[in-house]
Order: sequence, then structure tokens, then C-alpha cells
Amino acid sequence: MNRGFAVFIILALISVILSFVIPDNSKRGFTNALSSYMIADEENKLNYDDTREHLRVPAELPFEYDFDNKEFNNGFEYEFNPNIHSGYYHKPQTLKFDCSDTIWYTTDGTLPEKNKTAYLYDNEKGIRLDTGVTNICIRAEKDGKMSRVYVGSYVILGSTEDAFYGYGYNTLDKYDRYIYRSLYKAMSNYETKFDVPFTNVSYQRLYRIFMCVNYDNPLLIQAPLSFVSWSGNKKDVSSIKLIYDFSKEASEYYVEKTKKRAEEILNTADGSESLFDYLLTIHNEILKNAEYDYTLESDGAYEAFGVLTAGSGVCESYSRAYQYLCQCIGVDNLLIVGTSNDEPHMWNMVMLGGEWYHADLTWDDGDNGGIEYYYFAFNDKNLKDYGERTISPELNESRPILEMYSDSNYYPIPAARGTEYSVSNILLY
Repeated sequence: MNRGFAVFIILALISVILSFVIPDNSKRGFTNALSSYMIADEENKLNYDDTREHLRVPAELPFEYDFDNKEFNNGFEYEFNPNIHSGYYHKPQTLKFDCSDTIWYTTDGTLPEKNKTAYLYDNEKGIRLDTGVTNICIRAEKDGKMSRVYVGSYVILGSTEDAFYGYGYNTLDKYDRYIYRSLYKAMSNYETKFDVPFTNVSYQRLYRIFMCVNYDNPLLIQAPLSFVSWSGNKKDVSSIKLIYDFSKEASEYYVEKTKKRAEEILNTADGSESLFDYLLTIHNEILKNAEYDYTLESDGAYEAFGVLTAGSGVCESYSRAYQYLCQCIGVDNLLIVGTSNDEPHMWNMVMLGGEWYHADLTWDDGDNGGIEYYYFAFNDKNLKDYGERTISPELNESRPILEMYSDSNYYPIPAARGTEYSVSNILLY
């Protein structure tokens, strides 16, 4: 048993014993100390920043190779007939070639040289393409001579469905991240009471964390939007009561349907030649079977499964659906709230090529089944032109929690300065 684990066990046992003999305030103080110890232990194990950086991929296929065109063109012509062409894919692939000759290949962009830098291709196994970027260089050998080089570029996208990759989670400090993880676990287990693990957590602070859990996790459909009741005072909330929007059985049913539909959409987008094209296909697939629910009463009107599986929903459903698909392929994204034409509204922000863009699928859902593109990727300069938008201010200690949860954002909203992949730059000219 390592020393850290032993200390944790001892502290936990003391906490249980003392819970029977000391007052509630003292118990909370001890729980506070125990939680602080656990934070230090967990934060050492969770390195999501590095993982997210690893999952970020180029917006265009790199096609990188480190030899000159003279080497590139040296050799005879050859048809390799790959089973998948260069592009973006949402899960690992096996690359195979429909040919019977000997093939040599590299996966790092170097020139394939027989018995030197290259691997010998096995037609039974093929070439495994895992998460990340792989630049394949291939040559065929025939009668002792080498063919010209075939270059392929493949991007295997990774998933950030894990709750702790969420934008909201990663804007919190280590103490609030611990509360987030604890609250996420409580909601996942349908617990009806949540005891705040620290003292001096204000109502606004806890509500901000609460909404980060809700906004980061489109498939946590049971997550409520507010506390039913709470104990303590507004500067030191000790516990909250939770009532869920969906039963465990209903949640599991809708989550399974959502995942199935998402997989169909991703399969359709696979093979796209840029990340922009991949996201555009997702955009189109969501919208082709969706319509806005003006009654506000359909199943899942505010959830990802609304537009994805039931075919209707409000702006929150469109936004959560797109958010979930972006998470499935590791694209940085977030939900944003504000107003559009003076009405409460939710839309998305996504990162392309290292820059943030706004994306509003609700407004791209045209009349009579039509699909528009004006709102697929736009920047802050377009906010006034694209639906007279305003972005709600961030919730803080001095800002009251208003009746509409869309009156506040619950994390800092990044500046959307991207221009290279804006719709006006790519699609409209």
C-alpha cells in the first residue's frame, strides 16, 4: 500500500467515526480538510490539458513528407487502390491496398527505402491508423525496381465526451473542479441530495459550477437546471436538493438512441478532406431531419436527442446536438447564451484552426426543409449583422441569479476572431 493511499484511508475512517460524535459544523470542517487532501491527489492524476492538446488536429490535411520532388517522382507508375482515401475519420481505421506486389511504407513522412527506413506491408493486417495524424508514404516493388511514392494523409479524430474535457470544467480552479466532479457523480447516480464538500461556498459560486456540469454534458439529460431547495446561507451553502428531469430508464433509452444517430452522422462525415468539411457535414445531417418546435412541448425539446432522434426541438436542442457531435470528434466547443432579435437564445462556439467561431444551427434551419449556411461559422464582428445578437454577461458573486438561466453565461466567453474559416470567406463567394 502506498503512503498516499494509506493516509487517505486513515482520514476516511476518522471522518466516519467522528461523524457520530461531533456537531455538523465540525463535521463539515473535517470534510473540508479531507476534500482538500483528495483534490491534491486527484489533480496529480488528471492531466486533461495535455490530452486535449494531443487531440487537437490540423484543420487541413497536412500531407507532410521530407523528401524532394525528384525522389517523389522517381520510379514507375503504380495503382495502389487504397480502401480508404486521405481524410478525417472519427475512429481508428485499417488501411489496405488492392494489389499483389511487395509494398514498402513509412508512417512519418520519410521516403520508403527497402530494408532501411521502410516497413514491409502485410496485406492480411493492413496498416493500423490510430488517433492523431499519420502521413503514409508507400512504394511498390516489382522486378527489383521501386515505384513512385504514394502519399496519403489521415487524421483520426479523438473523443472528448468525458465530462472533464468540458470547456466549463476547465475554466474552474482546482477546488471548484473537485465540486464539479462530485456533483457530476451525484447527478449520474441520481442522488437527491448533494452535500457541498467545502465550507464558504456561496450560492452563486455553487450555481456556476452546477451549470457548468449541465452545459458541458449534453448526454447528462437528467441534469436539472436549478436547485429545488438548499440549506445553509447564501455565503455558505451546505447542501442542495436535486430533482431530475428524466428517469434513469428514460435517460438510458434516449442516450442510446442519441449515440446511435450520432454514429450514423459521423460515418457519413468520415472521409472529409478538411475539418471544416467534416463539421459542415455534421451541420447538414443534423438539420436535414430537424424542425423548430414552436410548441416547446415535444420530447427532448431542450435536449440533444430532440433534433437528433425525434426531429424537433428549440435552440437548446440544436446547440446540444451539435455540441455532442463536436465532442465525439474532439473539437473544442461550448454553449453560449444571450439574445437574438431580443429573444433569449442559445448557440455554439467551436474552434477551427486555433481560432474560435460562433455557430448557430437553429438559424440555419431554413423553411420547408431547407438548409442555410450563414450561421455555420461567423465571428464577433458579425454579431450585430447575424440576428442582432448580444452575449449575456458572466455570472459572478455580485450578479443575481435571474429567472431565465439564459440571462447569464457560466464561464468566460472567448473572443471569436476567426476569419479564415468563416462562412463569408469560404462558402458565400
